[in-house]
Amino acid sequence: MPGSVNVMEAVRLSQAYLQRHGVESPRLNAEHLLAKALGCSRLDLYLRHDEILEEPALEAMRADLLRRASRYPLQYILGRVEFYSLPFSVEEGVFIPRPETELLVEEASRRCASLERARFVEFGTGSGVIAGALARMHP
Repeated sequence: MPGSVNVMEAVRLSQAYLQRHGVESPRLNAEHLLAKALGCSRLDLYLRHDEILEEPALEAMRADLLRRASRYPLQYILGRVEFYSLPFSVEEGVFIPRPETELLVEEASRRCASLERARFVEFGTGSGVIAGALARMHP
C-alpha cells in the first residue's frame, strides 16, 4: 500500500489484493486485518474512514495480508474466533471450529433441556468452544 492512505483506501486495496490471491470473503478479511492492526473493531473502521494510517499500522497490515494471502487461517492471525456469539482464543495447533459444530451444540442443548442439572466436559479439542457454549446456555 502506498503512503498516505486512509482507512477506507486501505480496506479497498487490501480487499483487491486478497481477491487476486483467491481468498474467500476478501472484504471481510481485509476489515478484520485492518481492525487488528489499528486495535479497534470493524465498526470503528467506518467511524474512522478518512483517518490517514500511520506507518506502524501499515506495516502490521502488510505482514498480516501476506500471511492471509498464503491461506494462513484468519482466526490464527487474529488469535481469536467467535463461536455462538462468544469469543474464544485460538492459536496454531488449536482446532478452529467449523460452522457445523454449532449444530452439535444445538443438539446437545436440546437433549439437555429437560434435565434439572447438566455437566459438560470437553477435552483434547483445543479451544473448548463446545463446552464453553453449552456452559453459557446451561449455567
